Order: sequence, then C-alpha cells, then structure tokens
Amino acid sequence: YWKIYWNKKWKNQSKKNNRFTKLEYYLNFLDKNGRDFFDGLKDIGLVSWRVSRVFNKVGSIKSNEVYVYKNQQAYLKGQKVIDKWFNKHESFYKNITAKIEATRGIVLFEFKWSFLLFLLLL
Repeated sequence: YWKIYWNKKWKNQSKKNNRFTKLEYYLNFLDKNGRDFFDGLKDIGLVSWRVSRVFNKVGSIKSNEVYVYKNQQAYLKGQKVIDKWFNKHESFYKNITAKIEATRGIVLFEFKWSFLLFLLLL
C-alpha cells in the first residue's frame, strides 16, 4: 500500500476565529461532496481516505488527510483524478487558505485485528 499524508494548517487572515471558520467551511464541503471524491478515487485503486482534526498545540488549527492506495500506479492515477477534482471545484478552493504539506510513504508494518477472526475464535 501507498500512504499519502496531507497536513493542512489553516491560515488566519483577519478575524480571530477565521481559521476555525475556514476549517468548518472545508468540512461542510467534504460532508456534501466527499463521497463523490472518494468514489472517483476508489475506481482507480484508493483503498481508504481519512480526514482528521489535529490537536497538537493551543491556537493551532490543523487537519490531516491520509490517502491509502493499493499500489504506486493507483497513486499516480489518483493524482490526475485529484487535479481534475480541484479544477472542477476551483470556485470552492479559491475561497480557502491553508498551508498544505504533503508527504508519502510505504507502509512497513501494519497490525490489524480481523473482526471475522474474532468471530471464529468465539
């Protein structure tokens, strides 16, 4: 699997609570459109997409997105799908200001507990 991490630090522009408002604006957009975004990426090999709020220091408003692709080819195709998505929704994205830091990595270890295995052990 290929995991991609996007960390967004929401920029403060003028109002005291503007960063939180921008994050809420973004999350509301994802609530309405996230399923379409995920389905478009799932068709080319996205395994999961996770959006989280990061609480790491007082006064900092950050979100984190993790994209898990089944392989490198799916990741490369996914970048094209994401570019098309951004272009399609350009009017939305030009209204938010966030510093995006992207990193990528390959999962070296992942430990999961299978619910089906749990049921078999009962």
